[in-house]
Amino acid sequence: PDFPPYFDVPASIFVLENNCSEGETGLDVSRRCVLKHFIHPTNWITNNQVFSFHIVRTAGSDLLHDGPVLDSNGSLSFLLRQDQSGNATFKIILNNTQSNVITQDFVLMVQEVNNRPIFCSENDSIQILQGAAYYLPHFFNVSAGGSPCSQTDLDRNDCICGYNSPSNLEIQQTLTFSVTLANSSGCSLFSCYDILFPNQEMGWMSITGNGDLNISACNNGSENITVMLKDSGGTEFGGQDVLSKIIVVHVVSVNDKPHFVLINDGILYILEDSKDFIPFVAMDISAGRCEEQGQQLSFTAQATSSNIFSSVGLHMNGTAADLLYSLIPNANGVETISFLLSDGNLSLRKNLTVVIVPVNDPPSFYLRDAVLVLEMDTTFSSQEFALQIHSGPIDEESQRLRFGFKLLDGPRDMVDSVHILCPDDTPLPASSNWMKCSSNGTADIEIYPGLNRFGSGIFEIYVLDNGNNIIPCKNLTVGCLSAPQPIDHAKTNLTIQIPFKNIAPLFSLSTPVIRIFENSACFSDSIPQNRAQPRCERGFSRIHRYLAFAVAISKGSVYEDSLFCPDKLWLTPQPNILFSCVNQTVTFTVTGRQGVLFDLPPRIFEDGSLMFKLAENQVNPSGSFKVFLTDNLGAVSSVKFFTFEVVAVNSAPSFSVPELVVGFQNIAFKNLIITNISAGINEPNQQITFFVEVVDEGLFNFELNAPKVSSDGTLIFSS
Repeated sequence: PDFPPYFDVPASIFVLENNCSEGETGLDVSRRCVLKHFIHPTNWITNNQVFSFHIVRTAGSDLLHDGPVLDSNGSLSFLLRQDQSGNATFKIILNNTQSNVITQDFVLMVQEVNNRPIFCSENDSIQILQGAAYYLPHFFNVSAGGSPCSQTDLDRNDCICGYNSPSNLEIQQTLTFSVTLANSSGCSLFSCYDILFPNQEMGWMSITGNGDLNISACNNGSENITVMLKDSGGTEFGGQDVLSKIIVVHVVSVNDKPHFVLINDGILYILEDSKDFIPFVAMDISAGRCEEQGQQLSFTAQATSSNIFSSVGLHMNGTAADLLYSLIPNANGVETISFLLSDGNLSLRKNLTVVIVPVNDPPSFYLRDAVLVLEMDTTFSSQEFALQIHSGPIDEESQRLRFGFKLLDGPRDMVDSVHILCPDDTPLPASSNWMKCSSNGTADIEIYPGLNRFGSGIFEIYVLDNGNNIIPCKNLTVGCLSAPQPIDHAKTNLTIQIPFKNIAPLFSLSTPVIRIFENSACFSDSIPQNRAQPRCERGFSRIHRYLAFAVAISKGSVYEDSLFCPDKLWLTPQPNILFSCVNQTVTFTVTGRQGVLFDLPPRIFEDGSLMFKLAENQVNPSGSFKVFLTDNLGAVSSVKFFTFEVVAVNSAPSFSVPELVVGFQNIAFKNLIITNISAGINEPNQQITFFVEVVDEGLFNFELNAPKVSSDGTLIFSS
């Protein structure tokens, strides 16, 4: 049977730009592509029919220089256009002898492949001066790439081929130059650390996109530099995006100035009379760039005047220098020190401003005597006791002074106050304690001992000035760490001795008159009309105890009282004690007696109580006494007087009667039978009256004579 013809082709063909080596393709002259057995014969030779093929492009880019063509073996061939990529659709038309027509479509896909970028250079070596900056149009024919160069072109001059015919796609690529330094030993031409700009490299080399060379070398010598041009096309599908060249840079040497940096930006604060050494006043000392490090340097410092510094010098410490200096004592102000660094040909000079900050110096004085012996409770004064008073050096003569004192060792409160005053003191407001003493002047002293105080104490006598004690540069790191601290005081010790002085004891009497009842231990009321009415029973002991008769008893001062220093007897001061005291005892003495008789004379005890015993039946109404107080060191108080008044108390009368009186019946009785009649002791002038109480009334005739007794003791009655 006569079947219709039939054939089949791939739906698409994939090849690379300018290269048919991928897939089922073969390479004829780089861009000639032959696809063998594109149509297999068994697909279209039938019954010995004669076929013919015709291929036309129906859509897409014009990618082919010629073709495509199918030969009798079914092989497809075509020639790619240079630097063309994209997609194109082709239709294959089959005709046979029976006039049958069959068509098939396929797509040709040409993948773009990045070409190597291109650039040329004037020559392969560059010569420049050290430290100079150059901007040179050294590189040219800079291109993203174009038609591949043949090996002959590459061997001849690879910067020309393809420059004039880059593809449209490569024209849009971005180009970037970069440089790489060779790994060389010694001093690098471009990587130079500069002490002025420690974070920057002071040499550079760069190339702009159009090939202009920017270059500056900081060291001399020669170095190989790799220049690389890179495009943004990438390397996919075997593409090339880099072209490198090596050039040699020759740098001619130029001598650099030596270099150093001064401390603290060229301003230094130090304190008056400070120490003579400041480390690292100059740092980063250098002869120049790398290749100049072997040069011999000289470094000197000199003060511009001699008003403050007596000498300045330098001590090298590696790449730094320490400042050695001597200050004129007490000098301050602003001074300039000039530093000069030289390598023999070139030099660098810098000035350091030095501010010498005033520091308050201590005032000074000395005491004429080191030990003073004072009298207790007596103010001591002495003129010109403090001598050679100075508020400081001559620049501090205007300062004012204030003296003070402080107990270091000895009895507390031994001295109330110490006043040291300059006699030529310039008047100040009343609220101020500062005074102006003339230079090399004197001061008077006044010492006020504490009341009744004694002992030996060591006192610190000090003087303050009103100078500034703040260090102005305390927030700076230079000059203050080792500098002297300001001092506003001077001091010296003074020993003060106050010998013990025994103070006479003291006391008072609660009453100057003691009223007591006769033959009684009772005291009388002070109201006269009540004196005959004793307030205690008779017959008790006649020993009298009058509590708190002597009052306000003092042994002289509190420092002589056992209540103040109960367990100590200190006649000499002891070290580190709170106070000095003498534990004394006191004794009352009572003398003098007029009129009143005592079985026990009056006695006053240490606690002030009075004890005595009156003689019985005192007849004299009063008596006078004196009393004084004596301590165990012999001091005697003033004399006090007191008086006894004995208040008479009426005694019972007394008499004697016989136990039996015999009378006769009916006869009147009158007889002296009562004897020893007495009104009482010391009561002769009293009138006596007898009272008779009759027990048995039947014996007596009351109408004639009731029983009675006359004052002389005569008994009268009628039976």
